[in-house]
Amino acid sequence: MDFAGATLVRTTFSGSRLTRTDFTGVRMDATDLRGAELGIIIGPDSLRGAIVSTGQLVYLAPALAQATGITVSDD
Repeated sequence: MDFAGATLVRTTFSGSRLTRTDFTGVRMDATDLRGAELGIIIGPDSLRGAIVSTGQLVYLAPALAQATGITVSDD
């Protein structure tokens, strides 16, 4: 699925399977991703305006870190 460059306003994806979905450059306003299965492709600002659950945030953390240039290292 490809939402690259789209504008999503008050959109809900509860129960959706968003694996391998491109959200690069998406503009969101109150877009609810809670309850969706995530496996998304993002850019640095792609999820601005999204609503996610705590579990989803933990899952998204590595992609968010990479998209914003953060290196995570436990060495």
